Amino acid sequence: MKGKRCYLCGGKLSDGRCIECGLDNLKSERKSYRLNSSSYEKKMHSPSSVSDANSEKARAGRSAAAQKKQDERNEGLAKARVAREADLTKSYEDRKKKTDQAAAGYIVHNAGSSPQKGTLRNTGYTKQKLGKISKNNMTKLTGVIITLVIAVGSLVTEYISKNDLSSSKIESVPVEEQDPYEFVQRELSTEGVDYEVLLLPGEYQAGVHIPEGNYQVILKEGSGNVSVDDIENSIYLWQAIGTNEEHDEVEQWDDVRIYSGAVIEVTGNLQVQLKTDCAQSTAMPLMQENPLTQNITLTKGKEVTAGEDFPAGVYDIVSMGEWTYVACKIPMYTDFEEEELNYMTQSQWISEDGLDSTYRNLVIPSGAQIYAENADVQLIPSEFIISEDYDSYYDRYR
Repeated sequence: MKGKRCYLCGGKLSDGRCIECGLDNLKSERKSYRLNSSSYEKKMHSPSSVSDANSEKARAGRSAAAQKKQDERNEGLAKARVAREADLTKSYEDRKKKTDQAAAGYIVHNAGSSPQKGTLRNTGYTKQKLGKISKNNMTKLTGVIITLVIAVGSLVTEYISKNDLSSSKIESVPVEEQDPYEFVQRELSTEGVDYEVLLLPGEYQAGVHIPEGNYQVILKEGSGNVSVDDIENSIYLWQAIGTNEEHDEVEQWDDVRIYSGAVIEVTGNLQVQLKTDCAQSTAMPLMQENPLTQNITLTKGKEVTAGEDFPAGVYDIVSMGEWTYVACKIPMYTDFEEEELNYMTQSQWISEDGLDSTYRNLVIPSGAQIYAENADVQLIPSEFIISEDYDSYYDRYR
């Protein structure tokens, strides 16, 4: 046995017996051992256990269990197909409704609100730096969303069923609204002068077009939306203005804190009055008269470039009697791998008449590309400008 080792633990042998574990390694008495082998494993490998497992009764039981699982699976798939067909039908009807509204000069501004005639504001890049979504990608995205909705809906239904939950047993819990001014570093002055101004669709910069102050926004005519973007103070406000309470529209919006540098945008078929008793009008710089005087006609479907095909500057987009969609692609001079992320797109719906037939104070820097999709429009130089450094207007988004 010299030089040999225990076949179980590898220990040294003395007269055929391991001095480590005591196992007799003599060939005539050698038995089969497995480290960490349980009694259950040994039992399952015994002839009697194999016979029991393969008995007719056992096979019948396994077959019945398998059939039950298959029936449950088929039932679940059938329910999922019905739900998916219903969702697809609803999705198709919703998309068709939006398409019909767009064709009539309308667009839905946000989920849950009424269709608002007028301006569509593309803020995807400014807040999240999203690129343009192609039709193919939008189709894929729609499919993914439908699949997720079905999956989540099935899980929720199953959970409610198993836990015997119903709407009568679930108490609604109020959601605490986030303070939109929680990141503001300074408070607005409570001293100032009385000030009020009427605003129509377009962009206005606080501290230039209107003074800094705490405002009331009051409906004067129509319906639409008012937003405040203040990157420096992390203030991002949006409110539907109108008379339709079912669509969360209000006729008066209070405590709208507007700091110098913020951009106020009015969209839709809307005119509002901004009113304050603490305007900081003495801090406002004098605006310049627009040096541009020539009107530019954008021909339907033809893309033109500012600085090459027409002068860069500040323009009002004005309808020529028909509704159309106008998009302006502004270079950000960034270096993202996806080329679309290096641009910001400002887009508007311009109606054939009404308050939203003109969008005011669009800053178009050199290199920006603009086109009208459905009909010709005019670019008419705005009355006043902030500066002739048009590109710096977009520095806050870079």
